[in-house]
Amino acid sequence: MIIGALILTSCQLSPVHFDREKKGQWNAKILVKDKKHKRSFILNATFQAVYPEKLRIDFITPLGGHLASFLFEGQKAKYYLVKKRVYYVGKVSRRVFSPIFPLKIHPYWIYNILFDKPFAEKGWKCQWDKKGYLERCKKGKIQVVWKNRYMKRKFVYISHPLAEIQINFTTFHSYIDQPEKAFQLKIPKGFEVHYLSFFSDFFKRHKG
Repeated sequence: MIIGALILTSCQLSPVHFDREKKGQWNAKILVKDKKHKRSFILNATFQAVYPEKLRIDFITPLGGHLASFLFEGQKAKYYLVKKRVYYVGKVSRRVFSPIFPLKIHPYWIYNILFDKPFAEKGWKCQWDKKGYLERCKKGKIQVVWKNRYMKRKFVYISHPLAEIQINFTTFHSYIDQPEKAFQLKIPKGFEVHYLSFFSDFFKRHKG
């Protein structure tokens, strides 16, 4: 009985194998260091994802103010910026996070970070630790490191000569609250809508 209890406790305390999960929601605290402009700031974020189909991210200030929300489904991207009162519709691109991060991060990379998946794009090299957890991926000057795993918690560090992003995942649930609502990003009242093409500077506008 004692041995069985010890084994059960050990399993419960072991880090989650996120690569075995198909969906989930995470809360995280994010520290962003903009090396180019020599400034730092903190964000809170909620991630909700179904791998590799749907991803929603809500960014919140440390004081609880809503900054922005992003929704990605396949090649489609929808997001709005609260301060600018603008809602964007377009294709998934490295540029969509530019209002948040001083580093071009492809939205698909968030799936890799959340679900501990190696990057499939050409040029990435990844390594795992002795227990089979993804530990590090690198391509050119950008590097992603997973560390400090404990139960449902983990720390992800993204480094580049232009910026550093430290993501401290504090909670995880292997389900999504109200998925129908989570993966619908409605246009807030009074927001202007921009239909963007990331392959040109052309866009259309109208009031939402």
